[in-house]
Amino acid sequence: MARSIACPIREACCHAKLRANAHCGQPKRSAIRFAHSPEALKKFLLVFKRKNFNAGIDVMGALRGAGASPNGTMKKLQFLLCIKATYKEFTFSEQLLYSFAHAYGCGDPDPVEGGKMHVAWKDFCEDIEAQDPKEISREDLAYIDHACRAGSFVLG
Repeated sequence: MARSIACPIREACCHAKLRANAHCGQPKRSAIRFAHSPEALKKFLLVFKRKNFNAGIDVMGALRGAGASPNGTMKKLQFLLCIKATYKEFTFSEQLLYSFAHAYGCGDPDPVEGGKMHVAWKDFCEDIEAQDPKEISREDLAYIDHACRAGSFVLG
């Protein structure tokens, strides 16, 4: 039975459709790289950035170790499992995980789960590093600080 998870950022992300078809298999990533991450996911990307810094997490290395290809893509399920394994102290909502898969999706359509079959993992890592706390509201910053300090936290 096929299931489809609706993406909460579909309307908020003006470039989701372009990103979804953008660069799987293309050698020149910089020519087609999008300059910004979806607004609805920025606070979660900043949580990852802070957690990476505080805990010494190498998310690029973790994704490469999970089977990411050098061209910047990896299978959607591998990506989602690696994110859950890398950030063990967080409990992710299914909706949030599929929002990441939708926002960074690329390649052929996924007939089973919807979205795309692959994820642009390098773009995801670059967007984590590009996050600036100055661009986040005070209440989102308080959420991020609490998430990074808590031993266990539910994201999404």
